[in-house]
Amino acid sequence: MLAVVFGLERFHQYTYGRIVNVDSDHKPLESIVKKSLLAAPRRLQRMLLRIQQYNYNIRYKPGSTMYIADTLSRAYLKETDTTSFEKDLEVINMVKYLPMTESRVKDIKLHSQDDESLQVLQTTVLHGWPIKREDTPSLAKPYFDFRDEITVQDGILFRGERAIIPRTLRMDMMQRIHSSHIGIGGSLRRAKECLYWPGMHSDITQYIQSCETCQMFENKQQKETLIPHEVPDRPWAKVGTDLCSFEGKDYLVTVDLFF
Repeated sequence: MLAVVFGLERFHQYTYGRIVNVDSDHKPLESIVKKSLLAAPRRLQRMLLRIQQYNYNIRYKPGSTMYIADTLSRAYLKETDTTSFEKDLEVINMVKYLPMTESRVKDIKLHSQDDESLQVLQTTVLHGWPIKREDTPSLAKPYFDFRDEITVQDGILFRGERAIIPRTLRMDMMQRIHSSHIGIGGSLRRAKECLYWPGMHSDITQYIQSCETCQMFENKQQKETLIPHEVPDRPWAKVGTDLCSFEGKDYLVTVDLFF
């Protein structure tokens, strides 16, 4: 992505105001740029914002078929100076942006090391995803559909900006999220800010539905007192109207309340 930013800005007089097709040998990048900005890893968000002024299409092309780029990459200039933009990218640590305490982040990191499925997922992310879902390890298959959103940093796996929670910490996380008994909707909104695991929506919903406190004080629709109409003393003194649909047609029903 940094190479795309460099190319668009370096040749601004050619790329600005035109549709630019970018060939990249990084296949996940093709789908990342098509999603919302929040779905991209934080390390890419700044770069995506920087090139919003350009109209570009990123297309995947195997590196072995990009002969000029492949040749130049093997004969690069060994320069030691880096731009300030590159230095800024190096210090971006998604862990620091999690709305959690340091002790909670350490717990996620330690439990992730002991979680078999997350370790398989981490190995798959670092070594590259298979092209077909069938070739993906069984423990990593639940993450295949959004594989381009998953990154690893400081031993913690992220989906976009949300940390993927190990199985051993999920119950504790649900208890903390629902500690104030804010209901299903409020708990889900709170969880989606920084947490993720497969089936999180259904797990939190089921957990809250089994909460005795919530069931005891659940808001129920109150029965309204029946207020009858006063009977008028002559016809058409009081009229009631309502809408009615019948056989695909809408009708305005008018009723005289004199009875």
